[in-house]
Amino acid sequence: MFVAMEKVRTNTSNIYAVFGMVPVLIVLGLALILGLYARQVSHQVKEQIALEVILADTTQAATTTALLQKFQQQEFTRSVKYISKSQAAEMVKKEMGDDFMDILGFNPLYSKFDVYVKEEFAAPASLQNIKETLQKESGVLEVNAQLNVAATIDQLVKKFTLFLGAVATLLLIFAVLLIFNTIRFSIFANRTIIKSMLLVGATRWFIVKPYLARSILIGFLSSLISILVILTLLAYVNYEFPELALSNDLISFAAVVGGILAFAELVSFVSTYFALRKYLSYKTAHYY
Repeated sequence: MFVAMEKVRTNTSNIYAVFGMVPVLIVLGLALILGLYARQVSHQVKEQIALEVILADTTQAATTTALLQKFQQQEFTRSVKYISKSQAAEMVKKEMGDDFMDILGFNPLYSKFDVYVKEEFAAPASLQNIKETLQKESGVLEVNAQLNVAATIDQLVKKFTLFLGAVATLLLIFAVLLIFNTIRFSIFANRTIIKSMLLVGATRWFIVKPYLARSILIGFLSSLISILVILTLLAYVNYEFPELALSNDLISFAAVVGGILAFAELVSFVSTYFALRKYLSYKTAHYY
């Protein structure tokens, strides 16, 4: 009867340990996904920043071709788009709905290059240096850089990264403490079994080994349930808001899954180990 009651208590404590870890792992997983998605959005926004290289009307076709090849070979270049005078006029016509050249009698626009830079060169200081470099090229009339936009994006990214880092740190500390306490209470429920094994001469490793094995199973089950819940939430969000494209970055999601699994296993194992050490070092009176 006593053994049966202890077995029920042990199973119950294991269930509590699993479901005590699940909410924490879900919150941590969602925070990681939010951080990765914010990083992805920042990357996309920064790579939309372009320098507008306006060419003089006197620039020859050979010079234009040479400039195109030169811009494409620069380390800061992600892509280059050439827009001729006639193409620029067509774009303005589509936006305005009227042919402005019929009114003016000529095309006042210039041919240009839109030079899109890589993310690491999207900072205001880097854009300023690139602007000055491009301005020196033969055939270039003027270079316009989105310095204000770049500065605003840079400030927003830094503030959001700092905020997210602080939140992630607090969540991590909270998660470790909560999981540790959950595991400790689970071990506490088995304190009489541990004491009985000590009284009959069992070694510490003999006592610890099954609990450590169980901690690995608890960590795995907790992370598995958490991942399934997160998958379900992401599937729902992706269905309701397909424009977010949350399912596109499978590599990042795989990294989040691996991170949740590793974190759950590590914290569960370490918490179990230290909780057992604590109870194994107690005197008999502390068990009752």
